[in-house]
Amino acid sequence: MRRGKSVADFCVLTGGDSALVAALSDRLPQGVEKPAFVLHAAEKSEDVVGSPDVLLVSPGCTAADLTAPVTCGTLIFPGDAQLPASQFRADCVVTYGMSPRNTVTYSSIAEDSCVVAVQREIKSFGGRKVESQELRVPGGLHPDTLLAVSAAALVLGV
Repeated sequence: MRRGKSVADFCVLTGGDSALVAALSDRLPQGVEKPAFVLHAAEKSEDVVGSPDVLLVSPGCTAADLTAPVTCGTLIFPGDAQLPASQFRADCVVTYGMSPRNTVTYSSIAEDSCVVAVQREIKSFGGRKVESQELRVPGGLHPDTLLAVSAAALVLGV
């Protein structure tokens, strides 16, 4: 847990990808009584306010969207992106994508459900260990978007 907080400041660097923000809003539970996170969206890196606890970079982001350096607690980053790593400072990095080198990838894909593989242990925002495992998740989203949402859910502990 970062700075003793119980609610994560969660920012999505969209690069104009509104579908990712919609998928996050639909798929991640945002409790009314005790929310696990507060979601903010930023189209470009200069729009990121402060140093979010968790920063999710959309698979649709390009180098043109990285107009200023960003600092965060946990960076959830598309592993196959051609983005300059020098624009990010993070305590922890979780990658997602189709490569087996990524932290979160697919074990299998079907139209109605997919199996997401966590390749390495990660720590959730709440401090819980998320061990290497495979998880069945509902399909219906673009594969990159589904991996981004799944990685965010694991890191946020929801």
